[in-house]
Order: sequence, then C-alpha cells, then structure tokens
Amino acid sequence: MKNKLSLLIISLLITTLLSAQNRESFFKTVPAIDNATPEWAVEMYSSNPNVLKVDFDYSHYYQIHTFEKNIHTQNYKHWRRFVDEYVDGDGHIIVPGKNWRMLFTTALQRSTKLIQ
Repeated sequence: MKNKLSLLIISLLITTLLSAQNRESFFKTVPAIDNATPEWAVEMYSSNPNVLKVDFDYSHYYQIHTFEKNIHTQNYKHWRRFVDEYVDGDGHIIVPGKNWRMLFTTALQRSTKLIQ
C-alpha cells in the first residue's frame, strides 16, 4: 500500500512540475496572424501546439503549394530545432519547470524513506 501511495505522490509531483507550452523564445519573431497565415503556422504559434500535427500539415501544405521561404518557414525550422527534445509521444511540448529535477529527487528520497 505504501508503494502505491509513494508512486501516486511522485506521479502527481512530476505532472505538476512539467508544463505543456509553446514559448516565444522558440521563434525568431512572432508575426501577426491573419487570414493569409497557413493553418500549420497558426497551429505552430498557438499556446499548446501539437508538433506532429504541425509537421504533417506543413508537409501537406507544401505538397500542394510552391515552397516559398518566409518568416513562417524560417520560424518552423528554428522552432523544430528548439522543441525537438521536449516533444512527447503524442506530439505535445513538455518543458520541465525550473526546479523539477531537484524537487523530483527530494520526493523520490522521501518516498524511499516511507517504503523502508
């Protein structure tokens, strides 16, 4: 029973310390979004984009349209490099909080003591 409780506490702690988010620092610049902005770019600039969806929509868009280098395509390349290490299996960006490693280690040590 103590093992299950400890595991639950650790899981809750990790969940609260990790946050799904997009950051302006992932882009060179964030342009104004208007009716001419492709859907893949709108998704990319959203607060919680699905990276896999953006990748798919980007590829699909340029299968239909002629590729033109613009602020959105430059941002896409820049953004993909930055978010790559934070993408989970479902395509969401999960950025660890500032102190998540320290807090996780502390929680793990406390739960180990509870088990013993």
